[in-house]
Amino acid sequence: MKEYIFTTAITLVLAVIGYFLKRTMAKLDSNEERISNVEKNYEPSKAHSADMKEIKNEVENISKSVSAFRDNYVSKEEFVRSISEMNRKFDRVDDKLDRMSERTNDKLDRVLSKLNKSDGGL
Repeated sequence: MKEYIFTTAITLVLAVIGYFLKRTMAKLDSNEERISNVEKNYEPSKAHSADMKEIKNEVENISKSVSAFRDNYVSKEEFVRSISEMNRKFDRVDDKLDRMSERTNDKLDRVLSKLNKSDGGL
């Protein structure tokens, strides 16, 4: 009976060892295949130098554009100040037009009243 238990225990230990050994070997094969793919598709950094130069040029162009934007930028305060000044000028023009309209209406009223007086006297 002792031999049966001992044999069963050894068989179980060997089965567990075999299972983990098989699993480890499968992972090793998978890793070897992945390494092989990387070696096939590997491109040295020199192959990317043209791409890097192009990217650097694009970044420089963007930096220049941002600098130009900063030079041509109008702040919110400047915008509000300019709009306020324009509104004041429009108000002054509007006042002048109102005064001109009143003077024209007054002159027209005087001319019409003279015409009415001269027509009424006939």
